[in-house]
Amino acid sequence: MSGIANLLLSRAAASGGAPTTWTFTTSHSPYSGSVAPTQSNMSDGVTTGSYYGADTNATSWVKADFGSACTLTNVYLADAGGVGGWGETYLNGAVVAGSNDDSSWTTLATAASHTSDGAERTYAVTGSYRYVRVQMTSQWIALSQFRFS
Repeated sequence: MSGIANLLLSRAAASGGAPTTWTFTTSHSPYSGSVAPTQSNMSDGVTTGSYYGADTNATSWVKADFGSACTLTNVYLADAGGVGGWGETYLNGAVVAGSNDDSSWTTLATAASHTSDGAERTYAVTGSYRYVRVQMTSQWIALSQFRFS
């Protein structure tokens, strides 16, 4: 596990501070060969092993729930390119959004510059949110890292 991920997972939770634990939900079941996202496999710093891919060509998303609002400064995403060499197709253009009620969403960033190399990209964000979602609007999504600070 990367030092950053270890730091994130071991920090004491301060009220409204950076997220230390979260759970994931998805719009669709995992595609054959992919896995359901968990805090462990989406924040382990490994972009060449497991990944989540939706099992449909429709709009798809992955959502993190921190349990209460947390202050965010960065969202980290990695495509599944380290797995199959095709990942950027299913992450570029994805919208990263935050919400406190799981209903009204604020756009925080748009995924870009993923080149099927599986490298993690950092998206600077501001705000305090309980939920963060990364959503493709025209096809299914595939990612190997989805973590926060």
